[in-house]
Amino acid sequence: MTRELCRISAAVALLLFSEQALAVSECSGHVTQIYAGDNGAVYFFLDVGASGVLAPGDPNQKNAEALGVTALAANKTAAIRFTADGVDCSAATIRNDMQGLWLRP
Repeated sequence: MTRELCRISAAVALLLFSEQALAVSECSGHVTQIYAGDNGAVYFFLDVGASGVLAPGDPNQKNAEALGVTALAANKTAAIRFTADGVDCSAATIRNDMQGLWLRP
């Protein structure tokens, strides 16, 4: 019984640690442009080179757009979160794995 309990505890611990190990990347900078078009997609461009797009129907799209406009108008720092680990924030490519947008003080 004790051995079985140890195995179950170890399996639960592995699941918890593997969930926490999911990595993302965040690129911070000032929003320079926001483009809404291409059948509902919204594109965000930062001054560091990073840019991302949220597809139509993405549940984060409207909120990210509002934060992006606020960051642009107030000249505040924003950070785009990407699902991939190790994103090159200086690369001038539009990434399709944008997950959301932070508005920073």
